[in-house]
Amino acid sequence: MDMEWRQSKGEGVIATFTVVHRAPDPAFKADLPYVIAIIELDEGVRLMSNLVEFDVQSLFIGQRVRCLFDVVVQESDEQKALGVPKFTLV
Repeated sequence: MDMEWRQSKGEGVIATFTVVHRAPDPAFKADLPYVIAIIELDEGVRLMSNLVEFDVQSLFIGQRVRCLFDVVVQESDEQKALGVPKFTLV
């Protein structure tokens, strides 16, 4: 199977999700509860990501979402910013 980059407008639907209430590591404790979801983009590609900026009780499968990027700065010889895709409700 060949893999390739595909252009996307960054919108889609929640295919499935889970709400994490117990941190797998102390580093994630401040984020509780958080949501891990499989997002099906309008172009047909599926990816796993986090949902942010929402009320957990309002989530449902099939709900429209859009991508936003969480900028993470990596400490190294050079300062490099990395955009991590996350999703929020439309």
